[in-house]
Amino acid sequence: MIDDLLNELRKNGEKLMIRISVASSACREEQASRKAIDESSREELKVLKTSIQGTAETLGSSIKGQFGKGTQEALKNQSESIEGF
Repeated sequence: MIDDLLNELRKNGEKLMIRISVASSACREEQASRKAIDESSREELKVLKTSIQGTAETLGSSIKGQFGKGTQEALKNQSESIEGF
């Protein structure tokens, strides 16, 4: 009877250690995924900002007058709002 109880405790201990190991591995994978997503997001935002700035410059030289100024201002605002992300 005591041997059965000790075996049961040993089995439960082993199961617990396996669960802890799996949970730890899953946590590391999640952290790595989050880091990769953050880096990718930053790069995509840089590309977007550069694209918007290029568009603003192109439109600024192509479109004259009040409409051109308004368009440039709107694109500038968009570019600045991207920095907040």
